[in-house]
Amino acid sequence: MSDPLIGVSLISLGSIIALNSSRLPPARHLDYGPGFLPTLVAVGLIICGSLLIFRNVFENGIPKFWIERPSWLSGKVRTSMLLLAIGIAIYPISMPYIGFFFTTILSLVAIFRAGNVAWRFSVATSIFAALCCQVLFVLILRVPLPGPSIDWLANSLPIFLSR
Repeated sequence: MSDPLIGVSLISLGSIIALNSSRLPPARHLDYGPGFLPTLVAVGLIICGSLLIFRNVFENGIPKFWIERPSWLSGKVRTSMLLLAIGIAIYPISMPYIGFFFTTILSLVAIFRAGNVAWRFSVATSIFAALCCQVLFVLILRVPLPGPSIDWLANSLPIFLSR
């Protein structure tokens, strides 16, 4: 990723953080409220992003990728990025219907395959990651996850249920 693109990303992120932190209610007994630190972080991000853009423009002129499409954004890379974006968009939509466990497995397999990871490794890693998250959140931390539960996991690990 080039410096100007990172700069634009930092400015965008800083602007979003500044907007959201300005909406936090102020504290009655303090001169500053809960939005003070996020606003400082946002200002820092905006300044750093601006410096990255200006430094690159002064050293190299206007970057080519702002005028024409970059060469790395073609063919298989574009397809992989599109699959990743679709996977991220579908994840929260499908979770209430098929559950956290199966949605996580399907999403991770799709993301791994978009990155040209082997099928066996993709499936095994996705199942392992979903199981670890399920055990951590449901059995140890007692956080309910959306969608249908997988009761067989809770019954197979009685040590966590003895609390």
